[in-house]
Amino acid sequence: TLEKYDIFKEYFKSFYTDTVAKDIKKRIDKATNKPLKGKYTQETKDQEIKDLKERLKKYVFDSVCKIEKDKLKYFMLALNNPQPVLIIKSPDDNKANKQFLGYEWSSAKGNEGIKYIGTSTSKDDEDNNLSNNKGIKSIKTPLFDPNDLSGNTDKINYYIRQNYNGHQLEISNDLQDNLIYVNLVDMLDFSRIDFNKAIKTSVEKKVEIESKYPLVKLGDICYIKGGDTFKEFYQGNTNPKDIPFFKVGDMNTIGNEIVMTKANNYVDEKTLTNTIKATIFEINTIIFPKVGMAINTNKKRILGRKAAIDNNTMALWSKDNNKILPLYLYSYFLTNINLSDIASKSNPPSISASNLSEFKIPLLPLDIQQQIVSECEKVDYEYNTNKASIDDLQTKINDIYKDIDSKSITTIKLSDKSIFDVSIGRRILNSEVNPNYDIPVYSANVFEPFGMINKLLIKDFSKDSVVWGIDGDWMVNVIKANKSFYPTDHCGVLRIKTDDILPKYLAHLLEMEGLKAGFKRSYRASIDRIESLSVNVAPIDEQRKAISKIEQYEAQIVAAKAVMSDCAERKKKIMDKYL
Repeated sequence: TLEKYDIFKEYFKSFYTDTVAKDIKKRIDKATNKPLKGKYTQETKDQEIKDLKERLKKYVFDSVCKIEKDKLKYFMLALNNPQPVLIIKSPDDNKANKQFLGYEWSSAKGNEGIKYIGTSTSKDDEDNNLSNNKGIKSIKTPLFDPNDLSGNTDKINYYIRQNYNGHQLEISNDLQDNLIYVNLVDMLDFSRIDFNKAIKTSVEKKVEIESKYPLVKLGDICYIKGGDTFKEFYQGNTNPKDIPFFKVGDMNTIGNEIVMTKANNYVDEKTLTNTIKATIFEINTIIFPKVGMAINTNKKRILGRKAAIDNNTMALWSKDNNKILPLYLYSYFLTNINLSDIASKSNPPSISASNLSEFKIPLLPLDIQQQIVSECEKVDYEYNTNKASIDDLQTKINDIYKDIDSKSITTIKLSDKSIFDVSIGRRILNSEVNPNYDIPVYSANVFEPFGMINKLLIKDFSKDSVVWGIDGDWMVNVIKANKSFYPTDHCGVLRIKTDDILPKYLAHLLEMEGLKAGFKRSYRASIDRIESLSVNVAPIDEQRKAISKIEQYEAQIVAAKAVMSDCAERKKKIMDKYL
């Protein structure tokens, strides 16, 4: 009866095929083929075979019982431990980890050793956080307060001391990402047959799957394989007639939102097979990031053509299409599996084929799988229709800008103080940023605020603001009038003093001139460089007509994006309906 339970199936599968079991099986085979002779009668032979089979069965059951007894013993010991374990987690990002520790190591000649980090100044410029080695008394870290080693309740060492003394404290909001209480019993893995008593400090999130259909392990119905090393020497071929070699970044390419068809690199099949020795995956193979912070993007794609993938990517595909349909597998994987849930909590996080193979999914009858696929394909059709509509609208917007640019009649310098007010933001302290505040802070990324603050640098918001990122990827945006915001020293702000230039039009002109100038992370768009630019301006009537039409198209794009963003949730509802 034990064999009907999944965990015991794994036990029997393991012990019936190990060295001891194989040796007994060989003796059974030898006895089966042993000729009858003398006192070795058929009765003797049957008894020998029976005894060996009983011995094999006893060996397997004794082995299972031994491990299960061991598990039960440690389960009870851990369960009876009343004190939760306090786990301290350092940030994944190297810069954030440096701030967490409060120091960094310098190997610069003549300046070797530990460099303590003093009061932080800006989220975007941690290089200026280094103190001049004033000593450990000036160190700034959430780990401890060097001036108050036991009484500072905001520091991690205070929580450690209290936990050691049997007091479990409520973790403050500032330390939610760094501290977690875990029961000891949850730090032991009792699910595997090879129980090694290892205590895991990265406690995995338990994913509960509810379905009226049987659950099967991915490893039983799917092949799982990581990609291959893609040396720079073989990169650079853009001939689409060859086989695409996809990287994780290719998942962001326009057109690859669902089905992967376009690559930045292609390799001929002979080189792939004989030289690189890469696996060529077939159409309908699912691919996704397997290492690093890209896992958190939760991107899953399906191959629309034969392809190779790099070693930061993993592939998953059906072993038997008569058992599980590739598109059902993709739909379930897309809607019900969060990559972060199956990734290790190490730094960097990663997904292994062995761990993924243990993940279970519902195995539905083929006709129901096909029904799910058909309904999801209708959603995909809507997604692709709206995506094509967005591409068409964006082309129309680009054509309008080209047309109005051809009508430019006046050249204006951005340094002209009578027309423009150009300024830069101010550096802020980490301690000034709080998600509960209501004023967005813009830095080098002028489309997404990196935090919220409760004070203002600019006092007048009656006019639109053209903002640009000074030292990140080149980008320009317009923040509408009457919307307050705080610019850091990595964000430039441009206000127009005349009624002859529309802010949205100027943002377009500035973006084009910045591209010509080559602004990027390594070539900063400083105020001096911005003011050295000139723009060619079309008549205001032409601007108004163009921007009015562009804003109509942009409203349609927003509506189309809303439909697209809802597609994932609609697929999830389809899946839930049948599961």
